[in-house]
Amino acid sequence: MKKPLLSLAVSTRLISGFHVAIMAIIAYQHGVGG
Repeated sequence: MKKPLLSLAVSTRLISGFHVAIMAIIAYQHGVGG
């Protein structure tokens, strides 16, 4: 039996981490690319 609340929290955390990683990459490329 799956726990929807747990999976929701995990997916939310994954999306949040993914978003942070994208922002960091964009900021890094902006800084390097000028």
